[in-house]
Amino acid sequence: MSATRDMSIDDMRAHTATIDVSYRYVDGYHVFTSNDVRGLYVASMDARKAYNDVAVLLKELVEQKVKASCTVESVLPFEEWLATESEAVQTPSPEPSLTLGNKRYLVREAA
Repeated sequence: MSATRDMSIDDMRAHTATIDVSYRYVDGYHVFTSNDVRGLYVASMDARKAYNDVAVLLKELVEQKVKASCTVESVLPFEEWLATESEAVQTPSPEPSLTLGNKRYLVREAA
């Protein structure tokens, strides 16, 4: 992955971009958003569903923005992400919102 470099989606044409996605647990919902991609908001009471839906929505939003086909994949598989966040994901916080670490997605323009 040495060829991967951080860049905005505007600069993604014929490249690979990395998108940071933030996770938080709010009132029983697993919520994923991103400052890198306008319009990304995924929420579900099922952590796996929310996690998997992020790549689907990112693909849609990026393709609309760059007018080109792309692939989107999470840097970490769900099980690895869950292991790093398991206590917070499985034990809801008494706080109304709990912000956890970011996760990253790789976006590649399709050939």
